[in-house]
Amino acid sequence: MWTHLGALLLDVGGLLTCGVSSLLLWIPPLVILNGPSGTDPFVRRHARQSLNFAFTELIAAAVLVMTVYTSGGLGALLAIPLVLVIWIAAIVFRILAITTATRGTPYDYPVSIPFLR
Repeated sequence: MWTHLGALLLDVGGLLTCGVSSLLLWIPPLVILNGPSGTDPFVRRHARQSLNFAFTELIAAAVLVMTVYTSGGLGALLAIPLVLVIWIAAIVFRILAITTATRGTPYDYPVSIPFLR
């Protein structure tokens, strides 16, 4: 649960800092995964899921930034609405992950690329 909550707080903090802290979404799950609480299989599973989702978000952000730069700025017409949709979906998925982890059941992010298993 703390893995998802830390990432959610960074996501909300990203709104306040114009998205800068959103680039650091991979730090809370990595710290929890490598910390003393990372020995519990349930915590490890959720930390890996959260880390995979954070990496997926970073890849999506990089693709959108490259789209804007390679199109000479015209890609911003597509990228700005997509960034908002991705950001809102990420918050919803993290809230679902927190509530599911609180109940003690595993949660899989729906659009996450499984880098870590």
